[in-house]
Amino acid sequence: MVMFQEPSHLLIKETCKILKIKIKNKKINALLTEIQQTVNKSASSEFKQIIDMVSKDNNLDNRKIQYLIVYLVINSLYPKNFPIYSPTYITEKLYNNLIHKKKKGSINDDEKDILDKAMYIKLCHCTKKMMLQDLFQKNVLSKKSKKRNNYAICTNSVYNQRSMKAPKNGIRNCAKNFNWYRKLNYLKEKQKGGAHYGPYAPNKQIINDQTKSACFNDFKKFPASHWPSRYACGSNCQNWA
Repeated sequence: MVMFQEPSHLLIKETCKILKIKIKNKKINALLTEIQQTVNKSASSEFKQIIDMVSKDNNLDNRKIQYLIVYLVINSLYPKNFPIYSPTYITEKLYNNLIHKKKKGSINDDEKDILDKAMYIKLCHCTKKMMLQDLFQKNVLSKKSKKRNNYAICTNSVYNQRSMKAPKNGIRNCAKNFNWYRKLNYLKEKQKGGAHYGPYAPNKQIINDQTKSACFNDFKKFPASHWPSRYACGSNCQNWA
């Protein structure tokens, strides 16, 4: 999650959208400053402690702290492998061209199939993205999210405004069709072999020798390890943390 190099302008503007910062007619440096001010004012104490800790450990100047904040916001909001922008697999130029053709009634079957899939991807992505943003507002910025119908908003944005109808059952199959929609793991990797890495204690099936106690059974007997080890591990279990 921790990065110090200059983020792209698109990523900076995406961060502004997340933090509800207006970007019109503002230079990038001004946006970075406003991002920093908004986080310092609104973020939870835990989030600000992370920024402070990383900044001091790496002796960052203010500009690099601003870069760090952008990456922390993005990586805290979006799960690993979640596409920030809708993965339609076609360019926006082609997408808009196909919409124009459909409105004129000059679209062929192959083009219609491409457009239908692209619009459906946009609907699923929009709905999930709004849900994640609501969680971020609540858990990181400690703001009560306004009650809103994310599906209705996204349906209106993708279909209704173009005088088109959304498919029946809408987003019901999004989780079935798209791996990025159903998976919410942020940094946890797939467990392999007898070793375990991640923020959660393993069950006994992960430990090869079933005669040994699972590490979490011994957790209270030992002081917690220092970062990066999340859990202490007794002498009778394998090195899994």
